[in-house]
Amino acid sequence: MMTYQRKTEDTLGLTSSIDNVWNAIPRVLKSLDWKIESTDLAMHRVKAKAKATSMLAGGSTLLIEVSAIDANNSKVQILSETGGQLPFYMDRRTKKRVEVFFEALHTEMMKV
Repeated sequence: MMTYQRKTEDTLGLTSSIDNVWNAIPRVLKSLDWKIESTDLAMHRVKAKAKATSMLAGGSTLLIEVSAIDANNSKVQILSETGGQLPFYMDRRTKKRVEVFFEALHTEMMKV
């Protein structure tokens, strides 16, 4: 049986400091029940794993990086990778996971 890997890259700009965004990310990942695999505090990077929801599209690995645009604005970049058996299904699953993360992050940032 053949399996495939799909990678995507997405960016979200936020009107908030890098520290506020960075501090919100672990809370967001916890709320989504995604596992933090590694963290680089100096580079504001985290590697997280979203669980597989089916055999057609496995779990996703998300490399999340926060950077400052200026003192009051930041951007979040996500490089995500999903493995599975059906490429079109993996594309949808990967995009959906990124959308879910960005929505949860936006909701969390509204609390700050």
